[in-house]
Amino acid sequence: KPEPKVENKLFATGPDLYLVGDVGYLRLNSSTLDLYAIRNTLNPSSGWNELWALLIGQSGEYYFSIIYMSTQSMDKVILGHTLRLNDFYVIKQKEIEAKWRMRQNVYTLAISAPKEVGNFWIDGYQFQFRDSTSTLLIDEGNHTLRITENKTESQRLRLRFSRWSCGSTSNPLMLSIKSPTAISAEYTKEYFLKVNSTIPGIFGEGWYPEGTEVHVKAPRSVESGNVKYVFESWVGEVETEG
Repeated sequence: KPEPKVENKLFATGPDLYLVGDVGYLRLNSSTLDLYAIRNTLNPSSGWNELWALLIGQSGEYYFSIIYMSTQSMDKVILGHTLRLNDFYVIKQKEIEAKWRMRQNVYTLAISAPKEVGNFWIDGYQFQFRDSTSTLLIDEGNHTLRITENKTESQRLRLRFSRWSCGSTSNPLMLSIKSPTAISAEYTKEYFLKVNSTIPGIFGEGWYPEGTEVHVKAPRSVESGNVKYVFESWVGEVETEG
């Protein structure tokens, strides 16, 4: 991996860019590129700070890019001069959805959840769980952490977000980073209760947390035209009372 030449003083996070320290990630169209900071130019007189970077794609493509950050607006970030080194193709300049800031203290953030949950987001940038715990660098200050709310495993089973290990049920959660931080997302299992009947008026179908006692109601009798249907019994994976 390339080694940064200077300490990076420009940080930025958002849906398109996650840059904390000398390495980060950039989302370009449908691709995710690894970003390595090469050089900083802090130039308030020009109205733009510059971050020179090497970008590497998962398919072996390499880019040299200059990312511009407006000194007038913290949420004005532009992917500027960008050249694909494999074939010297020039990428069109575009605005990046992110907010930039000057370097802060950097800490680790460890996020734990069932790996089936799949994704989480820091300041809008999407990450993926590869194991039950994902650790990344994050800078001091306030950040938002969001995690997948519901994850359907099958037609009958899903995971539903319950709360964070800090006790909060907010999703997204506002984090105030002042030191290395570890946080876990707690989930409950929910099962889908399917009620099959050609007779209307039966209530109770839906998702329920594991261990929940569910009361399904059916009318004692239903008349349809010249036919009267009388309830007899339940059939299936149920326990009945009365």
